[in-house]
Amino acid sequence: MFLPVIVGLEVLDKIDKEVDSSVEFDMSVVESLMLELKELLEDDDSEAANVVEKLKKYLSGTESESLLNQVEECVSQYDFEEALNHMQVLMKTLP
Repeated sequence: MFLPVIVGLEVLDKIDKEVDSSVEFDMSVVESLMLELKELLEDDDSEAANVVEKLKKYLSGTESESLLNQVEECVSQYDFEEALNHMQVLMKTLP
């Protein structure tokens, strides 16, 4: 009874992963987004969450992903100062 639903969800999960992996790592875009994120964090602007979402598309599956997740967690708690600290560490890990 639930097998078609489970199979359908597995297919959707595979499609999501394929779409995410199709985003090429463009360092100039990442640098631009990081600069925008830094400015928003310095201004305690909750729009930083939108920039984090954009960055996730580029950093998904990289070593930097866990650091970006920490930034995201801090932003969700409106702890912009700590998010900025994590972001500075993140910037050092990028090529």
